[in-house]
Amino acid sequence: MAVNLAEKYSPIVAERFYTESVTNIAFFDGTGIVWPAAPALHGITMQILKQTLPAHGIASRRSPVRTADLRSFTAAFVTNARGIAPVGQIDDVTMTTDHDMLQALTDAYESAGWDPI
Repeated sequence: MAVNLAEKYSPIVAERFYTESVTNIAFFDGTGIVWPAAPALHGITMQILKQTLPAHGIASRRSPVRTADLRSFTAAFVTNARGIAPVGQIDDVTMTTDHDMLQALTDAYESAGWDPI
């Protein structure tokens, strides 16, 4: 399911990306996942991915993300406690859905396992 962030919320403040209170946004630059380096709550799905991505051969880093950078990314995703979803558009920039990366993120997330209760 593609999410049109231009209609859902504005994660942009002063041309720099921030995350929303119920989601984290991540970008794929062709080499790894980029989380915006900005004040944010680190949601549970983001935390799980940051822990499990290296074991799946996917680099993950925090870096400033500005609107001018959007076209340099091959895909974008939002994460929250309900899972991971591709982003279809941010403002006037159409983002492609990288199905292989989406599957890799899903596999990394699901590899975390469950905590015993």
